[in-house]
Order: sequence, then C-alpha cells, then structure tokens
Amino acid sequence: MVGASVACALAAVSLVAVQLLRPLPAIAPTVFLTGSVRLGTPAAIPWPASGAAAVVVDGLGSLGASGTSAPRPMASTAKIMTALLTLEDHPVPLGQVGPSIAVTPADVANYQRELRLGESVVRVAAGEQLSEYQLLQGLMLPSASNFADILATWDAGSSSAFVGRMNVRAGALAMAQTHYADASGFSPQTVSVPTDLIRLARTAMAIPVFKQIVGQSQATLPVAGVVRNLDTLLGKVLRMNLDGSPAAGNPFPGSNPYVYAYGFRDPQGIAWDSSGQLYGTDHGPVSNDEVNIIFAGKNYGWPTCVGICNNPSFVDPVRLFSGEGS
Repeated sequence: MVGASVACALAAVSLVAVQLLRPLPAIAPTVFLTGSVRLGTPAAIPWPASGAAAVVVDGLGSLGASGTSAPRPMASTAKIMTALLTLEDHPVPLGQVGPSIAVTPADVANYQRELRLGESVVRVAAGEQLSEYQLLQGLMLPSASNFADILATWDAGSSSAFVGRMNVRAGALAMAQTHYADASGFSPQTVSVPTDLIRLARTAMAIPVFKQIVGQSQATLPVAGVVRNLDTLLGKVLRMNLDGSPAAGNPFPGSNPYVYAYGFRDPQGIAWDSSGQLYGTDHGPVSNDEVNIIFAGKNYGWPTCVGICNNPSFVDPVRLFSGEGS
C-alpha cells in the first residue's frame, strides 16, 4: 500500500510538472469587431477667429486645427529652437548651471538697439557673468531677444551661423513649413505652422532642464534682478481689442502680446480717473491689499514681495491696506 501511495504521489507531481512546463498551444484569435470605434463626440474647441492653431494631446494625438496652412511669423516661439540647439550642443544636467558666458560691450549695444526697436529684452552690463542656465532662463521666461543673440553667438560664433543651424535642425525634425531668419523670432521672415511648432516643443520638453526652466514662474539674474515668466496670463493685467486681438502698443509684442503689466497676486478690478490714468486693485494674501497705478511693462512685485518693496525693480502701491478687513 505504501509503495502504491508513493507511486501515485510521484505520478501526480510529474503530471503537475508537465502541465507547468509544457509550451502553451497556439490559439488563433477571433475578431469580433472590425475597424475602429470612436466613443462619444469630439469636443467643440473654441478656435481663435484669426491666425492658425492646432491641438495635440499625448496618447490621443491630434484634436484638430484651425486657420490656413500657410506659414506665419512665429514670433518668440522661435526661441524654443534657440534653447534646443544650445542644450543639444552644451547639455546642462539637472542641478548644474553649465559654463559661464561674459557679456561684452557688443552685447550691451545690441540690448540697447533691440530696446529701441521694442523687442523683449533683459538688461545686461559689460563684464556681467551669466551661466548657460541663467541665459536660458532669460530666454524662456521674459523672452529676452538679446539673450537669444548672446546664446547664438556663443554657440556658433555668429548669429547668422546659428540661424543656418536652426534651419538644418528644423529639417531634421521634419518641420517642412518652418524657416528661421533670426534667433529670436522678431523678424517677420521667421515663419512656421502650428503642427511644426508642436513637434519642436515636444522635442524640447524631452530635455529635463528645459522642462524645468519653462515651468518656473521667475528667476533672478545678476544685473536685471527678478525676471518673470510672461508665458502665463495669471497675475497680469491684459490689454486687448474688442475682437480679442492684442492691443497695439502693448509692451511685450514678441513674448506675450496681451500682457500690459505683471507681478500681481490677485487682481480685483481696474478703473480710469478723469485724466485717463489706469488704476488697479490687488488682493493680498491676508493683508496688504493694494491700489496701484498701472504702467505699461512694469512689475508689481508678487511673489517676490508684498506691499511696499522699496526695490527699484518693482512698482510700489499708492495705497496699502495693511490690516485684514481695513
């Protein structure tokens, strides 16, 4: 009996081993549904009345496009390619700042020239030392055209040589309807289409340090001080025409044409006096509610300071309510 029991046990173990180790049989799939099925209805996207636009969502693909397919001036989105080329040639790992670049008298003269032309610029001084990381911050946050020129000359020896490389890189990315005439996008001959720019942005966002920088709200530079990210509309006074287009004469036509002034925590309202002077109110975090005179292109301090800053980089309020409920 014992021998029979052992034999049965061995047989059972052998059967289990065979079942576990034997290859699975090939089973042909049975298709019950052919083609593809879209669940629900596409979202109604409120496309702009003018210009061109496209929306692409990772994992879903294109959600549509509007406007004509003709290339248009791309303005400061050209600076994405400037940053991409710079980081591909001179990688900056997260937590590092890269090499230091000295500002030259020629860079200062270029800053002054672009300032007169109404470009988006950041103040520099001869002999100032800026790291590659700081130059990229100035390029991408306040959209400094003069920083694009500094990076282009540092990377390729001249702006013209760098622009040639921008067009080569655009070709490698299959940006068939894109052409660069300058490193900043100020030139109307620097043109593209939304689908090309989406491809460029996705390429740049794959670089960790680029993604980190464009997610920042502000940066501090040696001479210019605090510079703010102008690519978001939060905490800003906007100025536009009744048809929704940016108003002529706004101070940041290249980087964000709607922004009139920035550095507010929670704007509550605006009003004009009899002389046409614009005023605005800003709600403080607990106290320090402000009444400000609104000037074009000025920074009103938030989040660096609240209330009276005593800092020439910021505009102080003309009236401050420092107590809660006052």
